[in-house]
Amino acid sequence: KVTVDTTIYECKAAPLSLYCKDSSFKPGEPSGYWKHAWIKKENCDRSLDKIIDTPDRDPSKNLGNCPEEIRVGNYYEEGDRVSKDEIVYECRAWPYSGFCGEVGYEPQSKVYGDAWKQAWMEVGWCTSYYSGTIRTPVTTTTATTSAQTTTTSSSVSASALGACHEDYLGGTAYEAGDRVTVDTTTYECKAYPLSLYCKDWSFRPGETSGYWKHAWIKIESCDRSLGIIVDSL
Repeated sequence: KVTVDTTIYECKAAPLSLYCKDSSFKPGEPSGYWKHAWIKKENCDRSLDKIIDTPDRDPSKNLGNCPEEIRVGNYYEEGDRVSKDEIVYECRAWPYSGFCGEVGYEPQSKVYGDAWKQAWMEVGWCTSYYSGTIRTPVTTTTATTSAQTTTTSSSVSASALGACHEDYLGGTAYEAGDRVTVDTTTYECKAYPLSLYCKDWSFRPGETSGYWKHAWIKIESCDRSLGIIVDSL
C-alpha cells in the first residue's frame, strides 16, 4: 500500500503488480492507467503516524544493525556491505567489485535492468542503522610474555620505520611482490593476474579513487632519510 496526497492505494496481485513500479501507472493519474495496477482503498489523515509495510523476513537472515546506505560513487571492495530499504547487500569478488560504486549498479537500480546483481548480492536484512561500512577486520598480532597485543602501523614510532623503496613509476613492468613507495608509504604489487595492473597509472598506489587496491597492498610507512631500497626488475 502507498499514499498519494491523502488517498491510499493497494498494488494488485501478480502479474499486474509488475506495473506498480512504473511511473506511468502512478496511482491517481488523470490518464486512468493506474487502475490496471492499483486499487483505490480509502482516504487517510497525514497528521497521524505513518504506516510502514514490513515484508515477511526470514529470522535466520536478520543481520542486526544496518551498515551504511549505498552511496553511488563511493569506492567499495569485495566483501563490503551496504544497505538499502533495510536489505543488506555484499559487494562481489573482483573483477565484479569494480562496478559496486558505479552509477546504475547500486542495489535495486533499474538503470541497466538487473545488471546491479553482477556487482552486489543480497545477504540478509537489518533493522537500525550505524555509521560505518561493514568490513571483516584485519589485524596483526605480536607475541609477548604476558598476552597477545594488537598492533597497527599508526602505533609504530618514527625511529622504527624502515627505508623506503623506489618511487612508483607508471608504465614500469612491475611483478608480483615488487615494492614501491609513494610519498612515505610502501606498497607491494599483488600476485598474478592482478599484478598486471601494477604498471597502469590508473592503479597508482594511494590514489583517492581507490582502484589501486585491486593491484597493490599497503605495507607500511617508511623513512626516506634511511636511503632507498632498489628492487631488481
